[in-house]
Parts: sequence; structure tokens; C-alpha cells
Amino acid sequence: MKCPKCGYISFDFNEKCPNCNRELKEIREKLILFPFKPSPVDWLSGDETTEVQEHSVEKEEIELERISLDSLAEERVEEEQAKGIEIEEEQDEGEIEIEPVDLKSLEEEIQRKKEETVQVKEEKEEEEIELEPIELENLEIELEEDEEKK
Repeated sequence: MKCPKCGYISFDFNEKCPNCNRELKEIREKLILFPFKPSPVDWLSGDETTEVQEHSVEKEEIELERISLDSLAEERVEEEQAKGIEIEEEQDEGEIEIEPVDLKSLEEEIQRKKEETVQVKEEKEEEEIELEPIELENLEIELEEDEEKK
């Protein structure tokens, strides 16, 4: 778990941040973390069983109800009708036919398009425009003066 105050990352079972001592109980409850702390394994004793220390927690029973998709659709239609919106019911059109795809023709088309792009690139490279050099020493610039000064 990451402490929201200092950003320290520690174990989920800590009730306080080991770095800044901020209470993490509320955050643990929001995240619905299990309230147990694993006990350390004693590697020297040869006992490989581990025990879990349980904390006292109030248990709440939560009731879940099953909802079918049809009942949700019916509720939606009723809500829309109450708002004055008419909903057209979808009709089952039966089976949908899917046409087979010819992979060879697709590969040929892709190859043809690749060749076209290569050809276009080659044509662009051939179309280089050569500019004549300009002699700056003999360049004359005429400035337009305001008519008022004339």
C-alpha cells in the first residue's frame, strides 16, 4: 500500500505508515483489505506451517441479488417511455452471412500499393529542381520611398 501523505510503499497490513506514522485504517477500509498479518516463518525450526494473526473486525452481511439482462432491458424501455422517448424494438434478423476473404488477393493488393509508393518516391527524387545561383555583389535593391518625402 502506498501512503497518500509521504508516498512510502509498505505492506497492506500496516495500520500506520512506517515512514510518517499516518493512520492508514480508513484507506484500508476503502480498499477492502483483509485484516490479517502473516506471521513470520521460522526457517530454523523446520516447521513449515504458518499461522495468520486475525484482528477483530465487524462482519457485515451483504446481500446480492441476481439481475437478468432481459429485466434490465425492460427497465430501460420503461424509463425511456416514461420520458416520452419511443424506442424501436430490435428485430432478430436471423443468421448473418460472412463472405470469405481471399487472402492472396489482399496480399497482392498490399504488394501493389507498396510498389506504387516506392515508384512515387523515386519519381519525386527525380523531379529535383535546380536553381541558378544568384550573385549578391551585382544585386541592386530599389526601395520605395514615401510619396510625402518626394
